[in-house]
Amino acid sequence: MTALAAELAPLPGPDTPTIAPARIVTGYTGPVSRYGDPVWTLEPLNANPSADQHRIHWVKVPPSFRPELQLVAFRLINQALPDSFLTNRHPSWRTRQSANKIYQAVLTWRAFAEWLEKRGVTSLTDCTTEDFIGYGSHLVRGRGLSRNSVQHQLIALRIMSGNAKVPSGLGR
Repeated sequence: MTALAAELAPLPGPDTPTIAPARIVTGYTGPVSRYGDPVWTLEPLNANPSADQHRIHWVKVPPSFRPELQLVAFRLINQALPDSFLTNRHPSWRTRQSANKIYQAVLTWRAFAEWLEKRGVTSLTDCTTEDFIGYGSHLVRGRGLSRNSVQHQLIALRIMSGNAKVPSGLGR
Protein backbone atom coordinates (compact mmCIF):
# COMPACT_ATOMS: atom_id res chain seq x y z
CA MET A 1 0.00 0.00 0.00
CA THR A 2 1.42 3.38 -0.93
CA ALA A 3 1.58 6.33 1.47
CA LEU A 4 -1.10 8.10 -0.56
CA ALA A 5 -3.44 5.12 -0.33
CA ALA A 6 -2.86 5.01 3.43
CA GLU A 7 -3.76 8.70 3.70
CA LEU A 8 -6.99 8.19 1.77
CA ALA A 9 -8.84 5.99 4.22
CA PRO A 10 -12.29 4.76 3.17
CA LEU A 11 -14.86 7.53 3.01
CA PRO A 12 -17.10 7.67 6.06
CA GLY A 13 -20.70 6.58 5.65
CA PRO A 14 -23.69 8.44 7.11
CA ASP A 15 -23.65 6.24 10.24
CA THR A 16 -19.91 6.55 10.87
CA PRO A 17 -19.20 8.20 14.24
CA THR A 18 -17.66 11.63 13.67
CA ILE A 19 -15.15 11.01 16.44
CA ALA A 20 -13.14 7.79 16.57
CA PRO A 21 -13.28 5.97 19.93
CA ALA A 22 -9.56 6.61 20.53
CA ARG A 23 -10.18 10.39 20.38
CA ILE A 24 -13.05 10.42 22.89
CA VAL A 25 -11.93 11.66 26.31
CA THR A 26 -11.96 9.22 29.20
CA GLY A 27 -15.23 9.24 31.08
CA TYR A 28 -17.36 10.74 28.31
CA THR A 29 -20.72 8.96 28.23
CA GLY A 30 -22.80 11.26 26.03
CA PRO A 31 -23.79 10.85 22.40
CA VAL A 32 -21.32 10.90 19.52
CA SER A 33 -22.59 12.50 16.33
CA ARG A 34 -22.78 10.49 13.12
CA TYR A 35 -21.29 11.65 9.83
CA GLY A 36 -24.74 12.13 8.28
CA ASP A 37 -26.05 14.26 11.16
CA PRO A 38 -26.77 17.93 10.40
CA VAL A 39 -25.05 18.92 13.66
CA TRP A 40 -21.78 17.49 14.97
CA THR A 41 -21.03 17.88 18.65
CA LEU A 42 -17.40 18.23 19.65
CA GLU A 43 -18.10 17.51 23.34
CA PRO A 44 -16.48 14.04 23.24
CA LEU A 45 -13.12 15.73 22.53
CA ASN A 46 -13.18 17.95 25.60
CA ALA A 47 -12.38 16.78 29.13
CA ASN A 48 -13.13 20.20 30.65
CA PRO A 49 -16.82 20.34 31.63
CA SER A 50 -16.70 24.13 32.02
CA ALA A 51 -15.36 24.71 28.48
CA ASP A 52 -17.65 25.75 25.66
CA GLN A 53 -19.33 22.72 24.14
CA HIS A 54 -19.08 23.49 20.44
CA ARG A 55 -21.35 22.11 17.76
CA ILE A 56 -20.82 22.32 14.02
CA HIS A 57 -24.07 23.17 12.23
CA TRP A 58 -23.58 21.97 8.66
CA VAL A 59 -26.76 23.63 7.37
CA LYS A 60 -24.93 26.96 7.71
CA VAL A 61 -22.24 25.86 5.23
CA PRO A 62 -22.97 26.55 1.54
CA PRO A 63 -24.46 23.30 0.17
CA SER A 64 -21.96 22.95 -2.68
CA PHE A 65 -19.05 23.01 -0.19
CA ARG A 66 -20.70 20.93 2.54
CA PRO A 67 -19.50 17.43 1.46
CA GLU A 68 -15.89 18.59 1.02
CA LEU A 69 -15.76 20.51 4.28
CA GLN A 70 -17.40 17.69 6.22
CA LEU A 71 -14.70 15.33 5.00
CA VAL A 72 -11.94 17.82 5.83
CA ALA A 73 -13.42 18.34 9.33
CA PHE A 74 -13.73 14.57 9.82
CA ARG A 75 -10.06 14.16 8.91
CA LEU A 76 -9.02 17.02 11.18
CA ILE A 77 -10.92 15.47 14.09
CA ASN A 78 -9.65 11.93 13.61
CA GLN A 79 -6.27 12.09 11.93
CA ALA A 80 -3.09 13.71 13.13
CA LEU A 81 -1.66 16.37 10.87
CA PRO A 82 1.18 14.67 9.00
CA ASP A 83 4.76 15.45 9.98
CA SER A 84 5.41 16.61 6.42
CA PHE A 85 2.70 19.24 6.92
CA LEU A 86 4.21 20.42 10.22
CA THR A 87 7.82 20.55 9.01
CA ASN A 88 9.22 24.10 9.20
CA ARG A 89 6.11 25.36 11.03
CA HIS A 90 6.04 27.19 14.33
CA PRO A 91 6.67 24.84 17.27
CA SER A 92 3.23 25.65 18.69
CA TRP A 93 1.54 23.80 15.80
CA ARG A 94 0.19 20.49 17.07
CA THR A 95 -0.52 17.23 15.30
CA ARG A 96 -3.94 17.08 17.00
CA GLN A 97 -6.28 20.03 17.29
CA SER A 98 -8.50 20.84 20.26
CA ALA A 99 -12.29 20.97 20.03
CA ASN A 100 -12.14 24.77 20.11
CA LYS A 101 -9.51 24.93 17.34
CA ILE A 102 -11.55 22.54 15.19
CA TYR A 103 -14.69 24.60 15.72
CA GLN A 104 -12.92 27.88 14.91
CA ALA A 105 -11.35 26.29 11.81
CA VAL A 106 -14.75 25.16 10.53
CA LEU A 107 -16.14 28.68 11.05
CA THR A 108 -13.24 30.05 9.01
CA TRP A 109 -13.78 27.45 6.28
CA ARG A 110 -17.47 28.35 6.17
CA ALA A 111 -16.68 32.06 5.75
CA PHE A 112 -14.17 31.21 3.01
CA ALA A 113 -16.75 29.00 1.25
CA GLU A 114 -19.33 31.81 1.42
CA TRP A 115 -16.79 34.25 -0.03
CA LEU A 116 -15.88 31.80 -2.81
CA GLU A 117 -19.53 31.11 -3.61
CA LYS A 118 -20.17 34.85 -4.12
CA ARG A 119 -17.41 34.72 -6.75
CA GLY A 120 -18.89 31.75 -8.56
CA VAL A 121 -16.58 29.10 -7.11
CA THR A 122 -18.56 26.11 -5.87
CA SER A 123 -15.88 23.56 -4.95
CA LEU A 124 -12.53 23.53 -3.19
CA THR A 125 -11.09 21.77 -6.23
CA ASP A 126 -12.03 24.82 -8.33
CA CYS A 127 -10.31 27.18 -5.90
CA THR A 128 -7.12 28.78 -7.19
CA THR A 129 -4.12 30.26 -5.47
CA GLU A 130 -5.45 33.66 -6.58
CA ASP A 131 -8.70 32.96 -4.69
CA PHE A 132 -6.71 32.24 -1.56
CA ILE A 133 -4.67 35.42 -1.94
CA GLY A 134 -7.83 37.41 -2.65
CA TYR A 135 -9.47 36.08 0.49
CA GLY A 136 -6.41 37.03 2.55
CA SER A 137 -6.68 40.57 1.18
CA HIS A 138 -10.41 40.55 1.95
CA LEU A 139 -9.68 39.63 5.57
CA VAL A 140 -7.26 42.51 5.95
CA ARG A 141 -9.07 45.21 3.97
CA GLY A 142 -12.68 44.14 3.73
CA ARG A 143 -13.24 42.98 7.27
CA GLY A 144 -10.70 45.15 9.04
CA LEU A 145 -9.43 42.32 11.21
CA SER A 146 -6.34 42.57 13.36
CA ARG A 147 -3.14 40.98 12.15
CA ASN A 148 -3.49 38.25 14.79
CA SER A 149 -7.06 37.42 13.72
CA VAL A 150 -6.05 37.27 10.06
CA GLN A 151 -3.12 35.03 10.94
CA HIS A 152 -5.38 32.58 12.80
CA GLN A 153 -7.81 32.44 9.88
CA LEU A 154 -5.05 31.90 7.35
CA ILE A 155 -3.64 29.09 9.51
CA ALA A 156 -7.08 27.46 9.52
CA LEU A 157 -7.16 27.69 5.72
CA ARG A 158 -3.65 26.23 5.56
CA ILE A 159 -4.80 23.30 7.68
CA MET A 160 -7.82 22.91 5.38
CA SER A 161 -5.57 22.83 2.32
CA GLY A 162 -3.43 20.18 4.02
CA ASN A 163 -6.47 17.96 4.57
CA ALA A 164 -8.32 18.54 1.31
CA LYS A 165 -7.48 17.68 -2.25
CA VAL A 166 -7.12 21.25 -3.47
CA PRO A 167 -4.63 22.90 -5.83
CA SER A 168 -1.08 22.33 -4.68
CA GLY A 169 -0.38 26.06 -4.45
CA LEU A 170 -3.27 26.82 -2.13
CA GLY A 171 -2.05 28.08 1.19
CA ARG A 172 1.59 27.40 0.60
